[in-house]
Amino acid sequence: MKWLRPRVRMIGGESGVEGFVGRWGSGKTLMLSAVGLFGLRDPRCLGVWSTFPLFDAETGRRAFDLDPDRLSALLPELSLPPDLVRQGFYILALVDEAGVLMPSRMWDKLPMKFLATLAMGRKKGLRLRWAAQSEKRVDVVLRELTTTIWRCAKWHPFGLFGRPWCIRLRGYLPGESEDTADKTWEKSKGPQRRVWRLRAAMEAYDTLFVVSVADHLVDKARPVAAKAEAA
Repeated sequence: MKWLRPRVRMIGGESGVEGFVGRWGSGKTLMLSAVGLFGLRDPRCLGVWSTFPLFDAETGRRAFDLDPDRLSALLPELSLPPDLVRQGFYILALVDEAGVLMPSRMWDKLPMKFLATLAMGRKKGLRLRWAAQSEKRVDVVLRELTTTIWRCAKWHPFGLFGRPWCIRLRGYLPGESEDTADKTWEKSKGPQRRVWRLRAAMEAYDTLFVVSVADHLVDKARPVAAKAEAA
């Protein structure tokens, strides 16, 4: 499937942090899957870590588990020596449902070491790709460090079992209006992409997989449920 590699390279690029946003069924996780497959097949990528199961049937490789309960502790450990970074090697981290795992309303729950990793990840060879329904739902530090946010949408209303065959992407900078991205798509000056033939990416993950809420967020997010479980 040689067609997958150049298509995904155009989307992901080599920046430190990029995000995918959109409504339910718009293809956010599908794009994370496509980027993850590229990482699994790229000899320069020394490891793909993901919050959702990802398996490449063609190569037999799979992504390492980026457990939400250990996300804040594990992500700072994903780093490479400077010599490898200078040679172009990198580690890829995929965070689905970033609005749940790194929510903007619970910024005080995210450890400072974790936030520092986001700020210096590029120097350590870490490339982070996240997905959320809206950029406003993710932590402000993550938003400020994101190079490009890609607005995902189905280009045509057809698909296979709810999974689109073509994803249309419109890139914009953090802070730009998401509403503008929807209303003036054709007139937008931001980068635009149309991604076709994503069958391999569709088969690499389970679209119904549910990302669990991290333990360090449960007490504040669901105080009543937490007390009931403790009792």
